[in-house]
Amino acid sequence: MEENLSIITRFANHQLGHFALAVLAALHITPNNPELPIPQHVVMAFLVLIIVTVLALILRPRLSIEHPGTMQQIAELLITNPMRFGIRDILDEAVDHGAERISTW
Repeated sequence: MEENLSIITRFANHQLGHFALAVLAALHITPNNPELPIPQHVVMAFLVLIIVTVLALILRPRLSIEHPGTMQQIAELLITNPMRFGIRDILDEAVDHGAERISTW
């Protein structure tokens, strides 16, 4: 089945495909498509991880209690907000009674 692969997925498989095949072979795992051993969802997960890490590294030195900047306010809105769809709200909904023990915010 031909799926629509992003340019990023094709690039990752072109650059790292041989390494991924070697690792999978060492683990005795056969990929579904040996020509594209790294699935798109794995590539996109790593892309999101990289973007979030870079944003956290940019935001960290700019944190201030007295004078919060725009990026800090956006990050705080993502954690919790009045519309109840922030990270903390999702955690409260998923864990329910034990969220206070897990959350460090």
